[in-house]
Amino acid sequence: MVEIPNRPMLDGKPMSDIRGTKSMQDAINLLWAYLFSAADHASLPARVITGQEPPKVPILDSSGAKIGDKPIDLEQLERGRMLWLTGQNAKIDQWDPASLNVFTEVTEKAIGHIAAQTRTPPHYLVTNKGLANLSGDALIAAETGLVKKVEEQQLYFSAAMREVFRLMAMVRGMRRVAEQLRTAEVQWKDPAMRSDAQRADSLIKKKQVGYPMRYLLESDGHSPSEIERIMGMVRDEQAMDPLAAATAAVRQGFLMSLDSLTDQHLNGRQLMAQSAAAAVASIWRTSVDPRNIIRSWRAAIPQAAESISEFQTRAAMDSESYMAATVLDMGLEPSGPRLNPA
Repeated sequence: MVEIPNRPMLDGKPMSDIRGTKSMQDAINLLWAYLFSAADHASLPARVITGQEPPKVPILDSSGAKIGDKPIDLEQLERGRMLWLTGQNAKIDQWDPASLNVFTEVTEKAIGHIAAQTRTPPHYLVTNKGLANLSGDALIAAETGLVKKVEEQQLYFSAAMREVFRLMAMVRGMRRVAEQLRTAEVQWKDPAMRSDAQRADSLIKKKQVGYPMRYLLESDGHSPSEIERIMGMVRDEQAMDPLAAATAAVRQGFLMSLDSLTDQHLNGRQLMAQSAAAAVASIWRTSVDPRNIIRSWRAAIPQAAESISEFQTRAAMDSESYMAATVLDMGLEPSGPRLNPA
């Protein structure tokens, strides 16, 4: 047995998802019972007779003389659909039926509270007023809370599920696999509901950013075996395409040349910085008077600035070829005016 705790706290005790909703659910059940009781006894109009004593029929003896009265059989009266009223103040009135909306409205409000507490989309429940004819984006937005809740559960359940997989490997005698599963990562399916068009558009944009093919296949929900099979198909297609193979070879050579150009560029920048520092140091030694450092250095600043500007121009010109190669590697074309030392 492996316990899968729900959002365990630092003390190890899990948090219940239904503890905060039990009281509200009990209230909903009580209101539902009241609704059916009212439907049985007060949901239809009822007629009432006022100003009249209960009807009675006379009791006669064998000679036809009245010897008493007895209450009339109401069931017989209902079947005959006839009533004779003799009182002067007697009249028939009617009680209106009870409205059951008071129960349903309160019940819907209570269900809405439970939906908010449990992060359940309202269109999953009966309280769906105002949710008709909504777009797909609106429904996805309504499910955001549930998606985030599932993502949290995936985070908390991963450790327990990893232990389940480890025990499964132990039962099958795969001790090496079981040991590797101690630090394995559980991969969950994307809890969000997306259409094929939305998923494809997301994958295309990630590919344009630079995500590798294997990661995109994982994001699309493919299993490791499916990913290997698809990657094998991709390699087979590339091998059968001579243009793709030639492009890959040229690109590989270009990248190698770009690496060497980068090393050369960095070494040149380092030597140029050392040369600039040596030139300024030489100006300091030859032009600065130790007896009046501030005044003599102010007079030598234009010469030092001219020397530094010369080295900066040379560094910019040396960087031009390196930047052009880098831009080409990014699939772009160099643009803009070239540097002019003058």
